[in-house]
Amino acid sequence: MSMATNSVFAYILHSRPYQESSQIIQLFSLEYGRFSMIAKGIQKRRAQARKAILQPFKELQIEFTGKSDLKTLLQCEPRSFEKLGGAFFQGESLACAYYANELLLRALPDNQEFDELYEAYARLLSQLKEAGNFFSVLRRFEMTLLKSVGIAPDLSYDIAGDPVQADESYIFLPQKGFSLVINSVEKVADRIPGRVILGLGSDHEGVVEEGAADEQNANDEMLSDRESHYLARKLTRNLLQEVVGSRPLQSRRLWHQLKFNEKKEK
Repeated sequence: MSMATNSVFAYILHSRPYQESSQIIQLFSLEYGRFSMIAKGIQKRRAQARKAILQPFKELQIEFTGKSDLKTLLQCEPRSFEKLGGAFFQGESLACAYYANELLLRALPDNQEFDELYEAYARLLSQLKEAGNFFSVLRRFEMTLLKSVGIAPDLSYDIAGDPVQADESYIFLPQKGFSLVINSVEKVADRIPGRVILGLGSDHEGVVEEGAADEQNANDEMLSDRESHYLARKLTRNLLQEVVGSRPLQSRRLWHQLKFNEKKEK
């Protein structure tokens, strides 16, 4: 009796050789979240056309079979017949796309749906294709990821349950949330009215976002200027460490190498 066939839309996050001619592929789909699949014989010469399709950053329609944690690839094709996704990215945009993939690989459990995060990932890839400021789109994606895994801070209310006010200042307390600034904290960090002061560990530094009752507006305000981008990155990096661990991300090394090469060329 033949096994049931499943079909999903998915993105490839990572692949690695398996045995002599196959690959283990990590995918991110709407229906299954992150899951693994074996592509048998993909390293053989006659399978090079299929191998060219199985590349990151392009949404694919995948047919597979199997009930175990490791599925078996049957067929694959691009969801649309545009140029394959990797060709859209180079330099900094490529490093950002790899960073998003690495976050998903490290942060997500297997076989759990993340509908909002899947849409956010697709939106991120689309935005990275356009020239511009990559930092704001990355911070929005990180915040959606943090929300999806249940550790995003509440940007609308402080830890006392009171709405965040535009004329007050706050510090962020890890694993708790935003707390209204008091005099003792003002001695450590300058108080900036209408802003959130970021506190990481024993230090209290930086501006994260202007107080706002609406969470989406708060996110937009948080990402509105260069200083906020820098400090929002410190906030998301601190929170993401809870789910990705302290081991260095390979994509950050790629980013630093790009920056190093830029300085050498100048």
